[in-house]
Amino acid sequence: GVSIPASFIYSQNGLVQVSPSSLNPDYTLKANKTPQDHTSAYRVIANDKKQGPALAQYLLRKGVKTVAIVDDATWYGRTQADQFEQTIKAGGWTVVFRSAARDTTTNFHPILSEIKKLHPDYIFWGGMGDRAAILAQQSRGLGIRSQLLASDGSCTQQFMELSGEASRGTLCSTSGISLSAMKQGKKFKAHYEKTFPGQKIQLYSPYAYDAVMAIVQAMKIANSVDREAIAAAMPQVSLDGITGPIAFDAYGDLKNGAVSIFKIKDKIKLVDVIH
Repeated sequence: GVSIPASFIYSQNGLVQVSPSSLNPDYTLKANKTPQDHTSAYRVIANDKKQGPALAQYLLRKGVKTVAIVDDATWYGRTQADQFEQTIKAGGWTVVFRSAARDTTTNFHPILSEIKKLHPDYIFWGGMGDRAAILAQQSRGLGIRSQLLASDGSCTQQFMELSGEASRGTLCSTSGISLSAMKQGKKFKAHYEKTFPGQKIQLYSPYAYDAVMAIVQAMKIANSVDREAIAAAMPQVSLDGITGPIAFDAYGDLKNGAVSIFKIKDKIKLVDVIH
């Protein structure tokens, strides 16, 4: 919602934008070229076109089941719900209910009352973790036993704290891999905590680092700080980043981006990585 309109301004001025966290496929697919016809929008993380299907692919191994889908009507939530729905239907699952709330909704009871009548095996939520926590609590309050599915906005300690016991059993996905699974993660963590005492590494910190280093390498390739020269060099970027290999396809998307699947119990536990 922010990166896409911002990229229009950047591209008009020949400026490259490299996102560590913008997941909407349209961010790159519909991005404008620079005045000298270079790609302007890049990302160092797998997009929603891969994240939604990855969670669905993980679930399809468990046999044919039923699911209700709810999103928050934002680009972020709706895109993830759409991608999940397309993949799960193609795999033979039945979507028994599809609805949209809002990213400010505090009362999910009308939607959940309809879902309760249908007894789906799962409820997929496309949206952020604060709303997911409310959805989870109200779902349990109504006696709904469907397992909650969610995207990266709910793969957080905050979601667990807000939803309490209602978070247990939730399956969630995140684009990329966790810091502990990164080959250079331990070293990065040590350097980060030494540089910023008392501050915790956030989810996208290593991705932000790699985004900067991708631009740095493009500047070295171009041997220039000229905007268009940097944009022209970006397709040649290839580096071993903190998060893994960094190289881009013709649209500016990360090649071979990974998606991690987690299950929430007493903690957030990694159960699979989908490439």
